[in-house]
Amino acid sequence: PDLWTETHEALPELRIIHVPTKAPQYVEKEHFYPYYPEYLARATQFIDQNNLEYDSIIGHYADGMFMTSILGEQQESKTGRKIPLLGVTHSLGYEKYKCLKRKIEKLAVSERNKIFTEAVEKFNIDARLGCELSGFSRLDGIGTISPKHTEILFTKYHFPEDQITMLPGGVDTEVFRPLVKTYEQRLAQRKILLRELKSSQTDLPFDSLQNGKIVFGYGRLVRAKG
Repeated sequence: PDLWTETHEALPELRIIHVPTKAPQYVEKEHFYPYYPEYLARATQFIDQNNLEYDSIIGHYADGMFMTSILGEQQESKTGRKIPLLGVTHSLGYEKYKCLKRKIEKLAVSERNKIFTEAVEKFNIDARLGCELSGFSRLDGIGTISPKHTEILFTKYHFPEDQITMLPGGVDTEVFRPLVKTYEQRLAQRKILLRELKSSQTDLPFDSLQNGKIVFGYGRLVRAKG
């Protein structure tokens, strides 16, 4: 299929360029590595045919950061102009590897090798780490999602500390805004919540929830994300 572009009426100045490959309709990012050359060739061809120049390139995750570094080097070799190459971690291969290792250490010795092999094949750890190390070495700056990622980038990947910036999560206050403002409204919401928690047959300490603070979180609780 050919490249195609997408626009949105809310942001008419923004254009999304879809770069197809011969990959099946869906390929997990951990196994997209064989399609990198084709993706980069098509993207480069589109850039050249349309005489495009970029002020900067930013990539997300390991694959995006790796391809950012390659596209940036290609542009510099053609134009003689160095542009900032940036990345955002979201997740890290080292972190994934340590998490898998901790899980495996809890298993019986007879089960470890089989599970470890399956886990490495599923998450393609070796390829991911190589992709990260190669891409990181060419970037001018990386944004992280938490202090933990900043620490890992500096101590394990040896990325310059002064080129790391933490990007705290944002909230759209037009969507997530306080609807409960008075004490009476908060009390009513607490009663509804406690009633629903009790009906779910959880082992929560309901006595302490009667007057204590309650934090509502939406999404996955991930240590590395702060």
